[in-house]
Amino acid sequence: MSKRILFSIFAVALFWTSAVVFAQEQPPKADYNWINGKWEGAPPGGGTMQMELKVDKGNQVKGSGHIVQAGSKRQTTRQIEGTVNGDKVDLEFFGANGTVKYVLTFVNGALQGTGNGPNQPAPVETTFKKIN
Repeated sequence: MSKRILFSIFAVALFWTSAVVFAQEQPPKADYNWINGKWEGAPPGGGTMQMELKVDKGNQVKGSGHIVQAGSKRQTTRQIEGTVNGDKVDLEFFGANGTVKYVLTFVNGALQGTGNGPNQPAPVETTFKKIN
């Protein structure tokens, strides 16, 4: 074989190997669309919390929520931010009395875990179920 043919074969092999290695190094983008929608559950301070969440920019979660206390008609919508990584979700609800932090896991269609507000000495177990 001529040197030109050998060089062409080598160049093609090198290009193919580089393409395969590059493709293997790129992690697949996770699909976190399951978190998009409305959720309802019990916040650490009692009452019922409804929140609307949406994945924004990869694994960033943005949304809003409000807490309805028993006997209260006032519902002030507050900002929610967080991240999702696999089935783990960390959220921060910026309430009137301070920030409530949630550490949740997606299990059987629900977000289960704990919430801890500024007035709670220890995290409180909670579950949020998708309502929409």
